[in-house]
Amino acid sequence: MLPFIPKRKRYYYSLRHARSDPHPPTSFLFRWEDELKFWQRSNGSESLNLQVILETVLQIPSYAYEAPRAIMDLPLSADWLVRPDTDIGYILHAIEQYLAKELGRQIDFERRTLNREVIIAKGRFRYRYLPGVPTLKVHMFADRPDPDGGNLVGTAGSISKFLDYLGDYIGLYVIDETDPVDLAASIPYGHHQSTYLVPFSVRQFRVL
Repeated sequence: MLPFIPKRKRYYYSLRHARSDPHPPTSFLFRWEDELKFWQRSNGSESLNLQVILETVLQIPSYAYEAPRAIMDLPLSADWLVRPDTDIGYILHAIEQYLAKELGRQIDFERRTLNREVIIAKGRFRYRYLPGVPTLKVHMFADRPDPDGGNLVGTAGSISKFLDYLGDYIGLYVIDETDPVDLAASIPYGHHQSTYLVPFSVRQFRVL
């Protein structure tokens, strides 16, 4: 929380990120795994918001919570230290206290069981080239594929891991009922320009 201690600036200058940006970020994310480990930081003077904290720090997928956009955009200018084995309810309570003290906002998180639409993935995974696209990876687009094959976003070590990413991106839980398959390597996946043009209808989304 602000104001930051002087040692924080010295710590930032010890990182390689300081070579390209001399100004310390408004937020650091750390994990504690028997020792302090740097995880992530905000970009320049841009603060992390509540949505980033929920999805990155607590790793709550986008389809697992609901809140008004104005609440999700609340800036949280603080450094975060996360212990992976800490109960999520405990952390949410700490965030409630932070929002009340630093921003004067009384926000309560409540767990509920709700009925939601889901996507069920079936069949057997195999690579195939998308007609007219030169790169071999899982392509995601909402209208038409880019001629250059789009951007490579990341890789997944299993079908299940990729479906977790997909569900988080489109905001719907994806149930994995695909046939077991032995992968020789991780699955590369990427976006085409149309998936960045939000809002788009989930029914327009294509994964090939």
